[in-house]
Amino acid sequence: MSNQVKSMVERVAQAASEVLLNAPGLIDHDQGDRIEQAEKLIWERLGELGISKESVDSHSLINDGYCKEGDARHVFCEGNPPVLPVPWFRKLWSVLSGQTVSSDSSIGDSGTVASAIENAFTKNRPVSQWGDKELVESYGIDCSTEIQDEFSKRSKEQAVVAFKDENSDEVDVEVTLDVLRQSRRRRNIPKTIRKDGKVYRLMEVGQFPSVVYEESPLVPGSLLLNGYCEASQADFSDVGNRERQFIRVVVDEGEAPDIDNRMSIVGIVSTAEKGISELEKLFPNVAIKFRELDKTDGLPSLKRSNEDVSNGNSSGIADPLSGNNRRY
Repeated sequence: MSNQVKSMVERVAQAASEVLLNAPGLIDHDQGDRIEQAEKLIWERLGELGISKESVDSHSLINDGYCKEGDARHVFCEGNPPVLPVPWFRKLWSVLSGQTVSSDSSIGDSGTVASAIENAFTKNRPVSQWGDKELVESYGIDCSTEIQDEFSKRSKEQAVVAFKDENSDEVDVEVTLDVLRQSRRRRNIPKTIRKDGKVYRLMEVGQFPSVVYEESPLVPGSLLLNGYCEASQADFSDVGNRERQFIRVVVDEGEAPDIDNRMSIVGIVSTAEKGISELEKLFPNVAIKFRELDKTDGLPSLKRSNEDVSNGNSSGIADPLSGNNRRY
């Protein structure tokens, strides 16, 4: 067995014994081996993320950081019962992701000791007691909701976050700290600033340059979450981009059914999953319009940026039931 597999298996065993067995109401004390129950539950939840005990390659999703805390939190805290309370999940994730320091680990020098003590002290304090620098340094696309909420509170929901470049989600800590402190002295902070000859576009807490939102093909203004449209209760996870564009043209041409007509909505999505040719059979008149738009690069874009979402009604995003605003 490779070290990588052994490491992952050992972490699951550690998480099972140190976390799940102590979490109230998760493991049935009257049924068999409790450790085995706990490990089985963890592997079942990891299986929903494509990570299995037997697959060496799948373990790298956690080991290499591709599987994030937010992904795991969804299946452990929001999935099928039994669900894990969030504080217990954080403890579980710290073990599974290898963030905990093992009891037999050694610290080589006084600098490392001081750093370890400082980090432990910081983590044990409530986020509300962190200094601004600690908070900004800990903020990122995968940070905890506590950090994000506290940062948003301190920024008074103004755009104060600067990034090192538009292609990165790496926060410029120095510039962000400066803007955050200025926000306490003035009511309105400009959305663009210049510092040391460089122009920064400021974003609100929770916004990141790399994040691109997807709009529902069926409901203009309604954003998808993991492919799911809440307004129409339709799942577009298995529908391709061109098929989604076709459905939007169906909407704009006035041929889409009412979103309350569940059978018709399910029928459209099922047809779209089979491909463009099947959609063309279902909507022959729309197919002609779709080809015309395709020739002139005029097909609707369903990608939305942070600015689109933040601008609200100016982009038709705020109201999920806004009219058929064409975006060709």
